[in-house]
Amino acid sequence: RRWRRWGCARAGRAREATGRANDGDDVAALRDALPSDGATLSELFRWSIEAGHPRASSDADDRARGDAGRAEGWRARARAALARATGRRDDGASAVDAIDDDEGAEAEAGRSKTVDSIESRKREVREALDAMAAAPSPHALARECGEVVRDARKNETKARRVRALEILYDLVAPIELANDLDKLGVAEALIGALRDEDEDVASAAASALAAAASNNVVVQGIIHERRGFDALLELVSSPATPAEVRHKSLWVLGMCARTHEASRADFFAAGGAGVLADILSPKTPVKTRTRAMVLFGDLVLIDGVADAMFADVKVAKSLLEDVVASALDADASLDAREKALGALLAARERGPEIVRHTLDGFKRDLSTLADAFDAAAKAEDDDSAADISRLARALSVSPRVEL
Repeated sequence: RRWRRWGCARAGRAREATGRANDGDDVAALRDALPSDGATLSELFRWSIEAGHPRASSDADDRARGDAGRAEGWRARARAALARATGRRDDGASAVDAIDDDEGAEAEAGRSKTVDSIESRKREVREALDAMAAAPSPHALARECGEVVRDARKNETKARRVRALEILYDLVAPIELANDLDKLGVAEALIGALRDEDEDVASAAASALAAAASNNVVVQGIIHERRGFDALLELVSSPATPAEVRHKSLWVLGMCARTHEASRADFFAAGGAGVLADILSPKTPVKTRTRAMVLFGDLVLIDGVADAMFADVKVAKSLLEDVVASALDADASLDAREKALGALLAARERGPEIVRHTLDGFKRDLSTLADAFDAAAKAEDDDSAADISRLARALSVSPRVEL
């Protein structure tokens, strides 16, 4: 009750001050109505909070507040006057923020830190944008890397040349840049680096060519025109070629032979079937042999290729026997064995009679393989084993299957 009586009196003074404020002297009037001592100001603010509580809407509280309690906006005017009296902004801050100088200082420090953080981030963004603007375009960077790769003399180290090739691997994948390899001088640099005496340089050059040639007949044509396909075939044909260089060269050669007709014609004209037969022999590393099996299976499915692939009976038998050996090899990976069986099915579907005649000699072995993988598939619910069993069964039973 004491607070209510005190509040009503103060509210009356505030109402009188408001009346004078309407006459044009609001600041002076409200200041006159408010006490100047800090303790009384705190009491006024405490009372304003209590009076604004939802429970104060009862009839008893309405009578205690009198007319001042029903006047719209009196709280806002009182708080605004209090804010001006204490030198603070009326910005809707909490009661504690309005009267507690220590916490107000902390809030101001927090705002200052936020501003500093925003400014720091702005500077970082500006620096990043400046760096991006100053960086060369992808075409310019590709040209520069090509110049580094091309320079095999002492003024360019091996490390710099390999790094330039690694950058090119990323740059040449997009078709917009890949199609410009010739005019940028990059195609010549990469094809030249295939024959580099350093294995790391040659391997990185093959990787970059593969990135550019993948699903891109235009680049495959550039490689062919620049005699790059001849270089690839030479590297793949020679057992003396370092294993990694040979593997990656076969990668690029296979892309070109699959989809670039002129390259495919050159491949078989140069004895490509014999090259595949040599790579498929057990002396070749497994990963390269598996890649050759996939290429073999893909090529024989292309119209007209099977005749060229199996034109030489001796080479044909060697090819098929090596692929069957890979399928039956218990130490080979499931992936390699599945790819070998798939290649055999493709060969039997499209190849001449020599293919079916050769495979007939392995029917029993293939049936045993199918039984073993069928049992494994049922015991372990293994989809890969089931696929291998299905392929082996098709080869052991059917003289010819539709793919």
